[in-house]
Amino acid sequence: MSELKHLLKDYYPFSLLTEFQLQELTDKASHKQFSKNEFIFHEDEAVDDIDLYFLVSGLAKNILHQSNGKQLSLRYYYPGDIIGLMVMFTSGELNFSVQALENCTVFKL
Repeated sequence: MSELKHLLKDYYPFSLLTEFQLQELTDKASHKQFSKNEFIFHEDEAVDDIDLYFLVSGLAKNILHQSNGKQLSLRYYYPGDIIGLMVMFTSGELNFSVQALENCTVFKL
């Protein structure tokens, strides 16, 4: 996972980690692919089942599913972004999904 370690070391908040902490994190990480239009996670999933992903390549977006059936895009994710971090700040409620707009390569942290 030295590739991931090299990618993460310059990105906040990973830049705050010690060398040992960064090594521990990358040792536990795994590589994953999501196809275009595949959900990285969906609002129907339990919050405890949501993982953090570091986006290496591709483009993804947050989708808020409104009660009238329409979808609203709240945020886009680009290479170098962390997907799933917002869930930690929503008091355990997941009211949005994240969908790959292109084929995406991520590291599951």
